[in-house]
Amino acid sequence: MELCFASSAHFMMYQCGAIKAFQEVFGESLNSIFKEYSGCSGGTISSACIYFELQPEKIFKVYFSFKDKGRLTLFKQCRSVRDLFDIIVPDPETPREGFVMKENIKLSFYLSIVESTFPYISRREMSDFKEKSDIVEYGTGACHIPLIANSLFKVCKSHVCFDGFTYKNLNVKRSILVAPYWFMGYSKYYTIRPSVSLPFLWSLIAPSNNIIVDIYDLGYYDTKKFIRQNMGLFEYHIPSNEKNKIRQCIMNDSFICERSYDRVVFKLKNNRLIYYCKMIVMQILMYCLYCLYVSVTRIY
Repeated sequence: MELCFASSAHFMMYQCGAIKAFQEVFGESLNSIFKEYSGCSGGTISSACIYFELQPEKIFKVYFSFKDKGRLTLFKQCRSVRDLFDIIVPDPETPREGFVMKENIKLSFYLSIVESTFPYISRREMSDFKEKSDIVEYGTGACHIPLIANSLFKVCKSHVCFDGFTYKNLNVKRSILVAPYWFMGYSKYYTIRPSVSLPFLWSLIAPSNNIIVDIYDLGYYDTKKFIRQNMGLFEYHIPSNEKNKIRQCIMNDSFICERSYDRVVFKLKNNRLIYYCKMIVMQILMYCLYCLYVSVTRIY
């Protein structure tokens, strides 16, 4: 099976919550279930995080430290991606051995590559990583948004590339897609989506810390609910000595704290309502200012 992480931007915290749920439920059996981790755009960070078995709480802390330093504004957030990959991807244990990827488990990024022939731009999967710098470069390129990142394209090794934006034509029969946007997901995927539709602008302009924490928790609870409802997808790949233990854990009443889940949903719905009200008020004010400007120009 393949675990895919769709474009996310600041909704990467939703995917980090999903990673925490997968690691908590399956533990060491996770690599027996999934033989490939892939990501596009911001999802490359999440795919690298789960591939290298990094605890998502560490990304959580780094994210907030970047946010407090003002490094996650719209025109600066792409520069912080490289630092995130430096933290996620471990250095080789010994310089002589060099960088070694996991056996039988694949990590892949989807990028838009600029070609010299028509149609000039193609979507390509990058998975042949020889060194840590390969992952850092192509991961940064997969999150490189033209112009917003202060340049049109990014040169990664021998390729000119930019953000992959979304998946296209994946020929995988059994894949699980973690998509933090309500409009993402395809019929051939088993898709984990937010149970509360989140405003799109929250992914571009980071909301408050409390909202980010709630999005993280929402990803955690949504993934746990998905695992309980679709346990048949995983049972075949779980080692026999761990199968009964994991099944009992999932079916336990305390597996999902419904009270905590309901509280997270309630808070997100309230914050979403406040956000939409603010947007409506802003539009009314802009319209009033426009009418005032028109009336003043007519007088003079």
